[in-house]
Amino acid sequence: MAIAIPTDAYCDLADLRAALPQRTFSATSVPTDAQAETHIKDVAEEINAVVGRVGYAIPVSDTRGVKVLKQVNIYGAAAKVERAIAAGAGGVSEAAAQYEDLYQDRLDRLSKNTLRLGTVGSPANARPEGQTTLQADEPTVTRDPKFTMEDNF
Repeated sequence: MAIAIPTDAYCDLADLRAALPQRTFSATSVPTDAQAETHIKDVAEEINAVVGRVGYAIPVSDTRGVKVLKQVNIYGAAAKVERAIAAGAGGVSEAAAQYEDLYQDRLDRLSKNTLRLGTVGSPANARPEGQTTLQADEPTVTRDPKFTMEDNF
């Protein structure tokens, strides 16, 4: 079964194979090629849930956005594949943990809207590219200083 990008997912089995050249996917591998494609689609659904909640139109169709989400989709699917392989071997995979960390980091950045996806379907609250500072209408957090002029060292 073929994956339509970006309708079904942001990467396909060929992309996952390229990211995991040491892994072989077939009808009899663990996971099978069909299971790997399911992992890809499941991760894409998670990604869409996050970017949709931030306000982007789903599926993201902006060229830059699709490129960014392709890598996020690969990280998530690779984590699931590596976990499946490790579970089949009765072990724990360091590679799965590394891919999971990368995936969760990108999802977190997407949920905070700090990973810019492009302009098509951008949420109204998206910051212009390169802007990392708060604007006057954004909430701020104030904190008590750790040290004051009266502190003696």
